[in-house]
Amino acid sequence: MPFLSACDDFLNTLNAIPGIWARLRYLGGLRRRNGDPSHWGLARVHGQNAAEQAVRDAQQAVFAQVLRRPLKELLEDGKLSAAQGKLTCAQFFESLNQEKKTLSPENLGGGSARHFNSVMIAMAALSHAHSSAIRQAA
Repeated sequence: MPFLSACDDFLNTLNAIPGIWARLRYLGGLRRRNGDPSHWGLARVHGQNAAEQAVRDAQQAVFAQVLRRPLKELLEDGKLSAAQGKLTCAQFFESLNQEKKTLSPENLGGGSARHFNSVMIAMAALSHAHSSAIRQAA
């Protein structure tokens, strides 16, 4: 019998992932072809329905956090995530932009796709400017 709810258990998993963009990417990667999230370990402990709901709730919460954060913080987080993946910041945000559909939760929870698209456009522009500034300084 589990001591934590599926949601609390899953939030502990998410806390091990550094950075909001990495968390959002991880959550998007848990979606199956039919759009439902799948987390084998969580489903094994808590059941499939509880696991799916925990992943949905977490994705909605992280998505909302992205929309609430200042662009400067999101860019700094992106730089760290890019460095971990041995990418430039611009390459990192380009790859995220290609995954945009899986990054957004089914239920936007008061957020909007338009706002998220604006954030992604801003991140792409800021990351390109950052990459250009680094090249010019070198």
